[in-house]
Amino acid sequence: MKNNAKEYMAFDALKGLREVIKQKEKCVLKKNSVVFDSEADLKEKLVLLVPGSRATVVYYWEGEFVSVTGRVSWISYGMQRLRVGHRELRFGDIVNIKDAPPAEF
Repeated sequence: MKNNAKEYMAFDALKGLREVIKQKEKCVLKKNSVVFDSEADLKEKLVLLVPGSRATVVYYWEGEFVSVTGRVSWISYGMQRLRVGHRELRFGDIVNIKDAPPAEF
């Protein structure tokens, strides 16, 4: 049994990588630094988003305002959800949307 554990230890070498990526993706903001879009502005901006475009979205989640920047991979007006980066967001939680700067490589 111990040999099996050693065999799989190489896969744990990247164990912390996923957590670092999640932390980089998420940026917690102070409430006084958040700009709130009106409901009409949000609807207009949501209509302009298309899969493949980049955006920075500020949303309310678990008592915090969080900013995420990434590529919009899908958007569903029926479900009122969109995915930015690795985060799936409900339209009702979004408080601000803006175009994102080009990705850095």
